[in-house]
Amino acid sequence: MDFAGQELDIMVHHVPRDEVRGIVATIQERYGQSSHEGALWECLVSSAPLYDPSGWLRIGELAGGCDLAMVIEDIDGPSGIYLADSRSLTRLLAEAEGFAFYVTDAEVSYVLA
Repeated sequence: MDFAGQELDIMVHHVPRDEVRGIVATIQERYGQSSHEGALWECLVSSAPLYDPSGWLRIGELAGGCDLAMVIEDIDGPSGIYLADSRSLTRLLAEAEGFAFYVTDAEVSYVLA
């Protein structure tokens, strides 16, 4: 387990790169264009997009209960963390600067970007 900040008291598990690649591949297959090159958000296709600049405040209710995977796009490729619950996700995002991320559950039954 890794600690994501003493003041936040949020426990996270880092996702191994091969698991992150599997999550990304599943997101592309289910919710996007699997052959797309570039940023994951550019390949997403949705019939019901929701844009909310303050969405991070509501992401906890949208993400549901527990066992969340968060994929983060960075210069070295995607990385990821597992969070125990949506409350931890909301607290983490409240302290973070703007960055591209994707949240899903263990089954990748939805994606929030």
